[in-house]
Amino acid sequence: MKLRTAYVLAFSLIAAWGLTALILHQPLWATQRGRDLLKLGAANGDIFTTQQWWRLLTSQWLHMKFAHMLLNAALIGWVGLYVERSVSARFMLLAYAIGGCLAQAVGVWLYPDLITSGASQALLSLSAIALCLPNAARKAMPSGLIAACIAILIAAALDIVSAHTLKAGHLAGLGIGLIIGIAYRFEAARHR
Repeated sequence: MKLRTAYVLAFSLIAAWGLTALILHQPLWATQRGRDLLKLGAANGDIFTTQQWWRLLTSQWLHMKFAHMLLNAALIGWVGLYVERSVSARFMLLAYAIGGCLAQAVGVWLYPDLITSGASQALLSLSAIALCLPNAARKAMPSGLIAACIAILIAAALDIVSAHTLKAGHLAGLGIGLIIGIAYRFEAARHR
């Protein structure tokens, strides 16, 4: 059985959580504070003055809540596998990184005082890409499309319950994913 990149990516979120809890001397399930995560690579509006752009990537491995991290890891493994099998592991990783980083940047640009962390933006980018993949991919792994829809619905529901609106970073992740997905679909159709 081939080791799938999407599973490695999902597991890396869990490993990052464990390492963060260890560094912070916290129980594994304890909520992690934003100011502590900022010391470890989370992002806020300071990136525009400090030029610490690497935080847009590292912040995607840091989460404040254990359940949030587990949900992100599970859905990234599921949706990521769908994208990986449909296109390639390289495409899935690049889409994850680009979608996540750009969406994190939108979040910290619009809300510079908030500390941004988590992989939801990248997950939503992958989910939007999954919605754009050709029909052959849907027939080969229909559960991947279901997982993408679940990810989008959960993110929207949690945003509305917690903030009474959709979060800018989440919307940016969806938008960036749609752009990448539509571009991929047009390019794939052009080469047929």
